[in-house]
Order: sequence, then C-alpha cells, then structure tokens
Amino acid sequence: MGKPLEQFHAIVGVPRSGSTLVANVLCQNPEIWVSTHGYVLPALCASASHTLSLAQEWKALRYLDREGEDERAIRTIRATVESWCADDDRPIIIDKQRDWADHALLLSRVFPETKIIALVRDLRDVAASVEYHHRKTAHLDVAPSRLKKRIIHRFDDIFSEGEQKSGVIARALAGLQDLYFRNLPNVLWVKYEDLVRSPKHVFARIYKHLDIPSFEHDFENVANVQVEPDWILDDKFPHRGEGKVESKPSKRDLINSEVYAPLLEGFQWYWKKWYPDALNESAGKATSRGG
Repeated sequence: MGKPLEQFHAIVGVPRSGSTLVANVLCQNPEIWVSTHGYVLPALCASASHTLSLAQEWKALRYLDREGEDERAIRTIRATVESWCADDDRPIIIDKQRDWADHALLLSRVFPETKIIALVRDLRDVAASVEYHHRKTAHLDVAPSRLKKRIIHRFDDIFSEGEQKSGVIARALAGLQDLYFRNLPNVLWVKYEDLVRSPKHVFARIYKHLDIPSFEHDFENVANVQVEPDWILDDKFPHRGEGKVESKPSKRDLINSEVYAPLLEGFQWYWKKWYPDALNESAGKATSRGG
C-alpha cells in the first residue's frame, strides 16, 4: 500500500521548454523527487474519475450519501497516486507530465494543496529545437510519404490536432490554454527564457509557489537524473536538461522565417500573454512586405 503523501505537485509545459531541466535542478534537493512516469499516472486518475462518473450503481449510493461517497471516491483516486509513488520516501513528490494540464481540476480536488508549475517558450524556438534534433536523427523517420517528410507538413503534424496527426505539441498547448483560461490560482507560469537567464530568481519563485523552504542549488553542474523513454520517438524529443543553466544561442536561423508564420497566426492567446513582441515583430514584417 502507498503511504500518505505529504506533498504532491505537477510540472506541465510545452515540449522543449525546460521541464526536464527544472526537474533535474529540483532533484538536487534531498527532500524532493520529480517522477517521470509518462502519461500513466494522470491517465489512471482520469480513468477512475470517468468510471465513477458512469457507474449507475455508485451513483445510487451517492444519491443516498453524497458527502460520504464523494469522500470515498476522492480517497480512492488519492490512494492510486500514493500507491504509485510509494517506492520513494521523500516528502515532496512532483510528477512531470504535461497531461496534468488537462486534469488540473481533478488533481486539485484530490490534492487540495497541490501546485502546478507550467513552462512556456517562444514557439519559434520550440520549432527550431525540434528541427535541430530531427536533423541529428535524420536516419530515422516514421513519415509515411515524401510529402509528410517536408518541414511544413512535419510542423503541421506536431502543432495541429486532428485525425492522423500526432499533435505532440498541439495537445500540450491545448492543455496550457485550458489552464490559462481557467486562471487557476495554484499555477505558476515560468518562461524558459527567464529560466535560463536568471535561474536563481526563477527557482526562488518556484519555492515560494510550492511554499517550501528554499534550497541552495548548483546551477553550474546539473546532472540528468530523469529516466524518460526517448527511444519511443526515435530520440527526436530528447530529455536531458543537464550541465550549466545558461542561455544558449538561438537555433531559430536553422529554418526560413516563413515557416514560423503559421505558428504566429495560430496561437494568438499564447503570443499575447507571453510573447507580445513576437506579434509586433510579425506585424511589422507584414507591413513592410505590403508597403
């Protein structure tokens, strides 16, 4: 059986936005463990919630004792999390899984004190990072046709949701959009650019958000302690986040700037909130071309 968790929190974010780096830094603190179990844990909790919501027999019991049955349902879902995390005895467990963004209300209902750290990054740099790692593994490609191999179609596949599209980044953005629209007070938004530029300041914000004592982290020598199945996607989305926490040269020039246009047009809420200058820059270029 799982032991009661003292604290359980979550890290969500856009792929390539530094979530693994944050996890590795936090794991320097002996009181914290950041788990990376893929989508399994939020899926288990969501499945339990869905099953209960459809169970007519249980609904009959809930009709007779709503408070008692709701408490039992929450206790059951919480026990699932506690049992899953029982192999680690550190008092603070943080699950790094972007699917928690889609189940933030459920998570907060089951763990009322839970906090969520949400990472964002300029989507042009996300796309450039994806292209950079794709080129490093270009001998592997699951694209079924020459058309699907082209960069425009590759980005359309990962930045869009829909039938026969992977939507790897689109699904993460949709979850973040839901968090943003709900304006939940337990969410701390962290920009990747701030993280690598001022890690000490960002982690002071994170510790304040988690409401735990501060810790002196080593931002010069971050070790990778996360175990993630990068091989599933042919190492095209590697999770390392190690070395020195610092800003590195942008890879944005790897790609013709016209490739970024659909990103700037398609996620207005995202740009307006965190990167308004990118929209102004894009509008300026459009005016220049038109004039």
